Amino acid sequence: MKGGGVDGARILRRTCKAVKCAAQHLRPHDAAAAHEVRKELKRARAGLRLLRPALQAGDYRSANRALRDSARPLMRLRDAQMLLDTLDDLIVRADVATAQALRAARPALQLRLARSQADVDAARVIAVSKRLRRCRRRLRRLALSPRGPALRQGLRRLYGRGRHAFGAARRTADAPTLHEWRKQVKYLANALVLLQPRECGSCRRARRLAHVLGQDHDIAVLFTTLRRMKGQLPADAMDRLAALCERRRRVLEARIMGAAKELFARKPRCFARSIL
Repeated sequence: MKGGGVDGARILRRTCKAVKCAAQHLRPHDAAAAHEVRKELKRARAGLRLLRPALQAGDYRSANRALRDSARPLMRLRDAQMLLDTLDDLIVRADVATAQALRAARPALQLRLARSQADVDAARVIAVSKRLRRCRRRLRRLALSPRGPALRQGLRRLYGRGRHAFGAARRTADAPTLHEWRKQVKYLANALVLLQPRECGSCRRARRLAHVLGQDHDIAVLFTTLRRMKGQLPADAMDRLAALCERRRRVLEARIMGAAKELFARKPRCFARSIL
């Protein structure tokens, strides 16, 4: 499905709208709201990446930095909720003995979440809201260069970076490499949503792949976090957790590679032409 009629000005408006939606989701002490804010800001940053060939380098860097920094005060809250959700998901998938052992970690993660919720108070929300308003004003003032098919160049770059990260993950499927790949896939998926609000097949594949990569990343972060929280789980429980995480990640990584081969089968130039 071609994205006919979509130009840089329209993508910039949709990028500004994502920032506005982020501000509307802001709530004190609310992890779900923090997640929605971060999702919208990631979409806005994907819009900037699409527009990058039409922007001055300094304008792109400053706008991207402003969007990135706006989400940072909410990161700990979202991550604390993610750790608890991931643990609960693993408990459901575990055998009875392993589930019982893993429940011992819940109080520490619940305390971590409570502290993060307290940190995102009304004053913090007001400060983030002000930052987002400044981001919107900055975005509205961006000057887009009329030269060349900028959106196609931007999409080709996004897809190429995702494809390159896929190659790196096939060679070294460790947690940092997969996390970097996930970020690139997420940017691609969000860019496709901005280009085609009526989801195309490539957008669905990219979003599905980003979701599964996210699940894999969350498991890796949970295991690392609990390993560092000495005394929260006895040694035998950590062994059970390690085995459960390894089994779950093997299942997810099989899905990941299958979905990625389908999404990244084309060369960047061919992919961009199929969309724009």
